[in-house]
Amino acid sequence: MSTVLLLTRSPGPAEAQVFSSLRNAGHEVHVFDVNGQWFRGGDRVPLWMKGYRLRRGALATSYMTRFLDAKGVDRVIALGLEAAAFAAENVVVPFIPWLMRGSLDFSSARTALTEDFAALNTAADRLLLDDEWEMDKAGAKGSTVAHLLTPLLLGDGQPVLSADAETRVALIHPHAMDAGRVETYRENLSAALDGAEVVPVEAESLYRGRDLSRGRLLAPTLRTRLEGFSHTVFVGTSRHHSAVLGSLAGQWDRVIVEETIGNGNLARDLGLPTVARGLRISAELQRMVAGGTPDSPVERTASPRAVRHDEDVVSALDRIMDRPVSRDFEELRALRGTGPLDVFYSVAPLQDRTNGARPQRIRNMAEAFDRPDAAIRLYSSGGGFRRRAAAVRRLIAEGRPLGVFYGENSTSPIASEEAVDDLERLMDEIRQAGGRCAWFVRDLHWLDEVDGYLDDEAMRTELTARGLQELRQIGDRAEMLLAPSEASGDGFNRLLTAHGEAERQWTPLPPAVAEANVVDAGGVHPVAGGTTLLYAGGMNSVYGMDDYLAAVSDGGTGYLLDFVVRDEEADYLRTCLSRHGLLDQERVRILTVPLDLYRPRTEVCLGIVLLDSDYARFSFPYKTVSMIERGFPVLCYQDMGIADFVREHRVGLGCERTPESIRESIERLAAEGAPGLDHTRTRETWDGRVRAVREGLARQGGADQS
Repeated sequence: MSTVLLLTRSPGPAEAQVFSSLRNAGHEVHVFDVNGQWFRGGDRVPLWMKGYRLRRGALATSYMTRFLDAKGVDRVIALGLEAAAFAAENVVVPFIPWLMRGSLDFSSARTALTEDFAALNTAADRLLLDDEWEMDKAGAKGSTVAHLLTPLLLGDGQPVLSADAETRVALIHPHAMDAGRVETYRENLSAALDGAEVVPVEAESLYRGRDLSRGRLLAPTLRTRLEGFSHTVFVGTSRHHSAVLGSLAGQWDRVIVEETIGNGNLARDLGLPTVARGLRISAELQRMVAGGTPDSPVERTASPRAVRHDEDVVSALDRIMDRPVSRDFEELRALRGTGPLDVFYSVAPLQDRTNGARPQRIRNMAEAFDRPDAAIRLYSSGGGFRRRAAAVRRLIAEGRPLGVFYGENSTSPIASEEAVDDLERLMDEIRQAGGRCAWFVRDLHWLDEVDGYLDDEAMRTELTARGLQELRQIGDRAEMLLAPSEASGDGFNRLLTAHGEAERQWTPLPPAVAEANVVDAGGVHPVAGGTTLLYAGGMNSVYGMDDYLAAVSDGGTGYLLDFVVRDEEADYLRTCLSRHGLLDQERVRILTVPLDLYRPRTEVCLGIVLLDSDYARFSFPYKTVSMIERGFPVLCYQDMGIADFVREHRVGLGCERTPESIRESIERLAAEGAPGLDHTRTRETWDGRVRAVREGLARQGGADQS
């Protein structure tokens, strides 16, 4: 058996899981918090070792060396960035840098952590990371070492939750989660269960440093802390979720996990059956407690990197650390395939958000390109892009066939000319190797004369020049140029010709429905009769809606009016409501919760997408599909870019830009509903969008060959 030194910072369930696995395998374990505290095995810490930022230098190195020699330590495991940086500077023997989720969630403004990461890159030849998303972050921060996957540690399968208890739900969330969002989750879950108790539980509270000092193992501690709970719901992103879920193995039929990016990857690798987003979580819990089966049961098997409770984690770690890999290797699923390689590119990286059209679209499209076989992802970050581009080039040189390159622009042109040149060269190489390229343009608003946007003429001129150059270099290299809708393409061409550019041929690729979001929101226990009219989204000069407010200002209509807006735009909304005499009416509700957690007050709820601006005429507001996902019929103007989609798919109505037409259409939509909603939520999927790109490029290839 080994003698192991665990280095950590602020231990919780994640650290306890590693400690417990080591102890269960018979290893002797010492635990040191790099802030200057022994939890297991050490003597009193000298004052000059206290404080994470005060322990650098020869004294600290000498102190740790004496301890390693005195205890006969033959394995050092550093959990988290701060611990790994400490090891890089103060541990003279090889160590295992295990960067748990969240270790790399810091900005470049955090100079101390940036320096820690640089020191780690110098001292180690590989990093252990939770998933490919964490590898994305490491590459963006300039990592120059190999990226390998961490082990996934499973518990002993003994029950933790109380099978014979009344329905009582533990809502497990990270400490850092906004209190208002936690409360909204709690309210929604309780409402779905007719008022059953839902208790918020901070993930960090399930195992503390004092538990580690007393040598407590994770599983029995969790049984004590979760005693009396029948079900658990995990929300948010936390390094501790993996540990707690691993200990619940055998009871995953009582667990729902919010499908954040990290949790989605974790659920796939652990084999968890039930994931959902937003209000869909409440519907899944309702179904689970009632004993029903999922609408779309998912068969999942655990990843080969899962380590059972009777396996030795040291052996698993040795296999990872002894694996011969080059410094630029990454353990990506795409590299294990043999079929045509797809490449997904986005200027902006994947963001774990449930609001914002661009972040949601990027994530959904990226994940769809990973089905059934994984794509390789690139972003505009310099070091990260060059690293992944080099991997693509190696695969081309090895003879791997190329499939589709799909890229997305950002809301502003790429800032770096070098980044544009690098992307242009890669696209050329992909095409020369037989691949096909598609480029999606979300908007070209930087070409438009929008009030209050870039009043500095010199800055506007420079931005316009960069944007047009990007379109020439990147867009003109693609066999397909994609826009959110046909109307969007027409609008783009009007802007381009106004700047002396030739028109382009645009193929519509609207946003789609994400299955994890689909829920009949009006069925999660509304508390009032009647109809709710919901507006959700931005509130400013671009998103004005005076005609709509005028149409519903008559209190005699009886409709409840809900507005889901950003907190910083609520005052602007209040000004608009006051102008129409709506501000103080009881039927009006202003909410700043994310749309994914919104629960209507009535079973019938209509999604209002009535925007006054010219910009809305050729955009495709993402909120359109968000409304469809939640089962809300959509009302829009007939001349908006989404009108054809709404009409053809029978998911709502278009109306004229008059208060009278708006009122008539609301009454009709409330009475008749939208017969195409179910069909659209089944057929208009992100997988379908990827399929459309593939088929369109295949047709282009046929045309080129004819």
